[in-house]
Amino acid sequence: MTWLALPNALLQGGALLLAGRATALLLRVDRMPDVASAMLAERSRRIARVGGVLLVIGALLRIGVTAWAMADGEPLAPLVVAFTRDTWPGQGTALLAVAGALVFATVRSWWMSGALLVVVALLLAATGHATEVAPAPLWIALDATHAMGALLWIGGLLVIAPALRRSESGALLARFAPIALASAAAVVITGAARVWRAVWPLEAWWRVPYGQLLLVKLALVLLVIGLGARNWRAHRGRQVLDAAVATRVHRRAQWELIAASAVLLVTAWLGTTSPSD
Repeated sequence: MTWLALPNALLQGGALLLAGRATALLLRVDRMPDVASAMLAERSRRIARVGGVLLVIGALLRIGVTAWAMADGEPLAPLVVAFTRDTWPGQGTALLAVAGALVFATVRSWWMSGALLVVVALLLAATGHATEVAPAPLWIALDATHAMGALLWIGGLLVIAPALRRSESGALLARFAPIALASAAAVVITGAARVWRAVWPLEAWWRVPYGQLLLVKLALVLLVIGLGARNWRAHRGRQVLDAAVATRVHRRAQWELIAASAVLLVTAWLGTTSPSD
């Protein structure tokens, strides 16, 4: 259902912003000297609240669009109620809306934000294509881990990006690097497992829409990884960067975020396409 791409994108975006807050709390950006810590802490709180709003709007829109597609001239309200009450996709999506509302109560606690992020990642996986593959619990866990890796990596980068133009940002990057590297590894490993199971044999990659979209996503992910690797090499072992290096790091981080936003949009579109099509 093509119209589901919009609510899917809103849900992905909301989860990304929530992950940014969780990563900022994990990094303790509010206690880091010389990298505009107060600005980063306030930025992470602000984007988390926006993320909560996006989760609520995306969940309600997904329920409405799904009910509208089922309507066929019937009254819409009873279908909304029936979909939300009687089906797991509807129930799971309603829980995503609840999770979005709870974001406003968890923005000050790293473990509550982290727990809520895990719940959101699991709900996104459990209301997607992972349920179509046996054994479903295994693939839901893999999809959730894949999402968590991408969200922590890019969400964290979104929060710290404004500080990367400063020469003192080497210390901040050094603290963020282990999270980014672990997240990138999780994305690559779980993504490879999921793709191998979903699109096989190899010629299906360019014959079916799902495989074609995966190729686009793979190219974008490789671009994001390449930009991140360049920035990691630029700061490695240095707590303070000279002005020229800091400028290049900041510019690459901006391109990394643009490419990651494209990945998010392709992922939202993938949610409307069946691997078997």
